[in-house]
Amino acid sequence: MSAQRNQGIFQDLSAFPTFEFQNQPNTGDRKVIVGHDGVVEIDEATRTVVKTYRDPRPEVAFLKAEREVDYAGRFAAAVSERPEIAGAEILEYDFSPPPRVLMQLCAGKPVLDFLRNVRADDPCVADIADKIHDCIEIYVETFPGIQHSFKLENMLYDDTSGVLSLIDFAGDEELGDRHRDHPIDAQLGHLIGCACYELARPANLGLRKAAYLKLLQMVLSSFAGRSSNARIRDSASVCFLRAGRLGRSVRGVYYATFGTVLVERMLKDLGLASATFSCDGANRS
Repeated sequence: MSAQRNQGIFQDLSAFPTFEFQNQPNTGDRKVIVGHDGVVEIDEATRTVVKTYRDPRPEVAFLKAEREVDYAGRFAAAVSERPEIAGAEILEYDFSPPPRVLMQLCAGKPVLDFLRNVRADDPCVADIADKIHDCIEIYVETFPGIQHSFKLENMLYDDTSGVLSLIDFAGDEELGDRHRDHPIDAQLGHLIGCACYELARPANLGLRKAAYLKLLQMVLSSFAGRSSNARIRDSASVCFLRAGRLGRSVRGVYYATFGTVLVERMLKDLGLASATFSCDGANRS
């Protein structure tokens, strides 16, 4: 893969070399999102997304951009005959610092947002669950390790066409050595752990969770006989605790205490009971 490609298409981003535009307001069709590892610029008018990858170690930012391009291509090939599942198409990329990738803007709403406004018995919930099952099968067959970017907030659902789109392929590749020999359990546990983390956010405490839990229950049930609840629970707890490892910050304390109680409750509702978390990332059954 070449180090850079058609750099000219990114010249209009030269005004954004650092995080200094974090407080820049979103205007019109343009939205800028600043995350811990980069910047995402969404342009509704041109139906494009530009991702800029940043890390104190330039080689890490490069590897993430390279993985995004590589894995998005692999996924596109894997679903080429599956019109109901899509991945964000890579239009161009430039790996010179800071590395950037130009992607197609997929249709639909983030699954996490979509489920806010539907009942648990809405047919769309079962439809999304079926497609997530298929995506897990595809991921296990297509990618090495466990993909951190495989989570509900990185999936878009278009209820008009019924297409589920995956929009992020740059996450870390694995969750250490835990359950490496059981990739379905590990990937499913990661999906559930990330969902529990999002649902346990203080901003979501008043959210009706029935549709979310129904979706996760359906995905779990679809792998019955091929998965282990103990391994899934363990992977989910490790994933949740990774998000709370923030020292003595208020956020870290919240997720290590009250947030953990909420997650234990959700895991029980999912039939993954007897989860006792510890702050070192282990799970004691």
